Amino acid sequence: MINIPKNISVESKLEIDRLIVVVANFDDRPNADFTNLYIFDTNGDLIWRVPENKERYIFDEPDPFTAVRSDENGQIIVNTWAGLRYILDVQGRRLILIQDGRRPW
Repeated sequence: MINIPKNISVESKLEIDRLIVVVANFDDRPNADFTNLYIFDTNGDLIWRVPENKERYIFDEPDPFTAVRSDENGQIIVNTWAGLRYILDVQGRRLILIQDGRRPW
């Protein structure tokens, strides 16, 4: 069993290769932290957290992650609130944009 730290409120999670990818609930108040994508090991120790990246901002606002899943090819897919979709490269600890599905508002 993989332990997630109790201070992380889980929105979505995916267990893979003795790791767990977690999308935490995000706080939408001004100045809130939108780096809500994590990888933990089986002990609940933080392996990686998505860094702050202004390139992922939509209309100069942070774009939090909303879900994680595995696709039919075994790739880890993460979605954002604005409709962007990324592959999460767990080994390389990076995101690869695969769909720019920004909502048209």
